[in-house]
Amino acid sequence: MRNFKIGTNQVNSLLNSHDELFRVIFDESPDAIFLLQTVNFTIIDCNAKALQLFQANDKAELAGKDAFMLYDSEPVEFSKNIFIETINQGKEHSQELAFRSLKGNIFWGKCSIRKVESQGMPLIVFRVRRVVEYMKTAEMLSTIIKRTSKETGYAYFQVLSELLAKTFSVCTVMVARVDNQRKAATSLNCWHKGKQLHDLTFNLETSPSLNVMHGYPTFYPSNLKEMFPDDTLIRELGIEGYLGTPIYCPGGDVCAILILMDDKTMEEIPNSRYILSIFASRAGAELERIQVEEDYRKQIIELERRTIDKNA
Repeated sequence: MRNFKIGTNQVNSLLNSHDELFRVIFDESPDAIFLLQTVNFTIIDCNAKALQLFQANDKAELAGKDAFMLYDSEPVEFSKNIFIETINQGKEHSQELAFRSLKGNIFWGKCSIRKVESQGMPLIVFRVRRVVEYMKTAEMLSTIIKRTSKETGYAYFQVLSELLAKTFSVCTVMVARVDNQRKAATSLNCWHKGKQLHDLTFNLETSPSLNVMHGYPTFYPSNLKEMFPDDTLIRELGIEGYLGTPIYCPGGDVCAILILMDDKTMEEIPNSRYILSIFASRAGAELERIQVEEDYRKQIIELERRTIDKNA
């Protein structure tokens, strides 16, 4: 392909020729945006967020650089050439990977790359968003998984409830078994303000858990008392915010619910529903284990009873 260079004045003229909406989107975008040459992916221009994210003092520090140099691990030349050719053929690309700022700081980000035509001039738009929640999610999962990996049965629910309460900074975490016939739920474990509460039962039809019972993760940041005036549990515990996710039994029905609640307005942590769904899956497995063990004990007791009756 023929090599060429677009001058800064030409690019500024190109950008300024667009309407005010384009200017605002480019300059004030929360994502770092780079405009690249189609031939070799060198940086032509960037917005203010790009300077901030990659710790550059001005555009001159980034202009003319190979965009792949922004990666923490730069791809080999062959891979770069194949990738550039693919994007220039009209393919779009999106990926999460590690980036390195000009000061050497590494961060996780999500990039999207595509070719566009602007005023008859082909350009590559390279967008990068810092993915802070990715690292936070990984850290949360790693901590909770390590702490709960050795626990089984009811002990798992106890440890999980305490860890989730501390991790999400909420006052109450509960794992409750669902009785679909009675439309009620009974706690298997409830961690509330640093202590265990036992044998809590509540009506699902007057509860924010009603949607969860039907299989829908549910989030109410505040005003639970006003929204669910007939829920006695909310009043007794002084609950303001709610986040719940279903726990499924092997047959696919909801057999229990995992609930996070707080006595103040809750802010949903990024990826919190994903995190809860992972531990809800493990909770479902533990409930099945408990049921199998209880059935086994019943069978042994029944067998012992029959043996005693036979020998009497």
